[in-house]
Amino acid sequence: MEGEEEFAQAIAAADAALKELKDRFAQVLQDQATLTELQSQRQQVKTKQPPAWKTELAQIERQIEAIALNLESRLIQWRSFKEPFWQIIRYGGLGFILGWLLHRWLHS
Repeated sequence: MEGEEEFAQAIAAADAALKELKDRFAQVLQDQATLTELQSQRQQVKTKQPPAWKTELAQIERQIEAIALNLESRLIQWRSFKEPFWQIIRYGGLGFILGWLLHRWLHS
């Protein structure tokens, strides 16, 4: 009974993680398409006569920077490193303690 609940919770967590990954993938695709569109607009604006293009170009540059920051910031999250980090701490620490105990025991 308890194992079934844990299994159901694990499936629900995996499903939620998959949904989050799909949403993130869709957002990345949308941001990449927007980025490509903005870059082509930037090229078109550069062919216009000055002063009209300066403000439009500055606005496009700000949008490009915001999208680039959004793409970079969402690719890496602490949650993706949380579990491996604590496993490294746990087993690395355990290995260090066992090694130290064996060293003390063998050299006594």
